[in-house]
Amino acid sequence: GPQVACDGNSFARASDYTSGDAEAFDNAGISIDLSGTSYTAGCYNQLYQSEITGRDRNNPLILGPFCLAAGNYRLTLLFAEVYSFWNTAGRRVFGVEMYGDNTAAVTLLPSTFDIVATAGAQYKATAQSFDLTVPADECFYLRTTYNVDRPKFSALCFKPVVQTTAQVTAAP
Repeated sequence: GPQVACDGNSFARASDYTSGDAEAFDNAGISIDLSGTSYTAGCYNQLYQSEITGRDRNNPLILGPFCLAAGNYRLTLLFAEVYSFWNTAGRRVFGVEMYGDNTAAVTLLPSTFDIVATAGAQYKATAQSFDLTVPADECFYLRTTYNVDRPKFSALCFKPVVQTTAQVTAAP
């Protein structure tokens, strides 16, 4: 899907990578409070305003595939609660797992993740980052675990992390 470049990072709107029964929304015009992140306005507001959510409260939302070459990555998931009904903590609670074609599921966010509680308010952004090592080329998926009501995503980014090694030589 199309990528959105922000500060040298290439983000994907989650709605471009969904499989399964889901609904996509673009909430343009809603102002997102970015004060809890290291991001500035502009393209980040666009990313947080978009969302993908499952239609069925009882089925997982699955995003992917994300095909990655072997290496180290930082996965960043962007969330902001922009729907008026989910305006307090406890209304939308879920977890996120990542699995691959050859890799068992790994929990990224526990099933107690709550966007409003984590961000501190509705219309406030939160970014959750995870360092990953991909030992061999593989395609991955993100899957939500249901707890309370419909899980959602705004955007995500797999950013390669360059490993540097320093060689120290003792002075003669």
